[in-house]
Amino acid sequence: MKFSSILLCSISTSIFNLVLADPSDTSSSSNKIVVQSEKLVGWEGCSAAQQKVVYEAWYSMLDIAYQATGRIYWIEQPSNEYLGGPISYNNHPDIKAVLNNAYTFKLAYSWNWRAWKINIRCDDYTGTCKKRPTAGAWTLNPGAKMAPGEGPSPTMDTINFCNNTFFDNTNTCAESWKLYGNDDEKKNDLRYYQCRGWVVIHELFHLDSLSKAGDQGHISDLKMAWWPEGLGKMVYADVYGPLKTKVMAAWDDTKVGKYVVTNADNLAQYSLSLWVKSKGKYPPLPEVGKNRIEKNFEPSFIDDNTKPESAPSETPPEAPLELKKPEPFTMPTDPYLDCYAGAGMDKATQPFVDQPFAQDAIGKFCASATATLSADDSIYEAQFAVNDNTTLWIGAGWQIGDASCQTPRAITARECAEQLGMVLNNCDTDSRKQKYGGSRVNNCIAWMMGIDGKMLRVGALAEE
Repeated sequence: MKFSSILLCSISTSIFNLVLADPSDTSSSSNKIVVQSEKLVGWEGCSAAQQKVVYEAWYSMLDIAYQATGRIYWIEQPSNEYLGGPISYNNHPDIKAVLNNAYTFKLAYSWNWRAWKINIRCDDYTGTCKKRPTAGAWTLNPGAKMAPGEGPSPTMDTINFCNNTFFDNTNTCAESWKLYGNDDEKKNDLRYYQCRGWVVIHELFHLDSLSKAGDQGHISDLKMAWWPEGLGKMVYADVYGPLKTKVMAAWDDTKVGKYVVTNADNLAQYSLSLWVKSKGKYPPLPEVGKNRIEKNFEPSFIDDNTKPESAPSETPPEAPLELKKPEPFTMPTDPYLDCYAGAGMDKATQPFVDQPFAQDAIGKFCASATATLSADDSIYEAQFAVNDNTTLWIGAGWQIGDASCQTPRAITARECAEQLGMVLNNCDTDSRKQKYGGSRVNNCIAWMMGIDGKMLRVGALAEE
């Protein structure tokens, strides 16, 4: 992600007119959204003070993400300006699903077997912060292809925060509001609110573990050919910041939806604008004015897993832009099933239970699972001691990230046994003795099994 200093310039008061399509909103969020919590691990190169800053920024991100959950009013100003409004109707379900899923990336409380691990770093081991001095952070997905000299490919979601920008030259979101929220000249301009929480949510949209909630594939950073007001020539620029994301979203073409949903900063700026709106008033600046997209505009992708040696040139290419689309996120055979084996940890030291013990525990859990779940009462769980060092956790969690899940309902014993049976028997199919757990989403409930190993094993897995 390229972090740009806030630039002030004269903006025309005229604005693009969008061609409005059907404003009705009948689509529902994807059933692939899974209740999640995030455990931040690693912290390579991060001081204690920097760790505190990251945690603060994460909580700010959740405040921002919360504002973008639920119903999207497609004919209103925020969605018109950053998401394309009604004209992006082909991609409304994916946009909603991804925005809703961001809020499920809450921090795990103490040890939580449902937690998905994210490696947080400050050491810039790929050299990206050094190569791109204005970068606030960069993100890698597991298995990312690395250039020579950039170090090993990560085994889990990874976010690296850059020292000279994120920590030294950005405000907390609370500071941004305190500085500019009551300033008559600046309070209506979103460029003044580009805070650390915005950096975090931008980076999260690059993670396939978040973007899999929709069917749009990987969310990257885009470049576009555009004509900045007053410059008199076309330039080739990254689609970052309130102005450029608005310019792209104002493109009068139904294809705009697939671009706003695959450009991290359109989603991030939309969420941030709603956060500012929740403080009192939506910030309408900067306005698009006479800035416009090149007539034959087709964005190209900057894969966040491929970091260029230097900042992209602003010289427009001689040849037409080529749309380089990254490989889409591949869902498992059962799109509603997530298996925990090797997820965010080394499988060689990951605790497990055998199938007979887990099946017996499922029977006991389902016999007593009579809770009614809702968004306000989201988890019903129980634990079963395997031995002195290992505990099996079983739970049912409400889909708090799915806006279509509004009606509370009771757990039934039959449904409970069927869904948890799928988790147990459709994960780790090569073994009956080593079951690592997983989760499956069905009808607004995530059925979950996890193993807490108080003393993790060392060495290779035992042979059956």
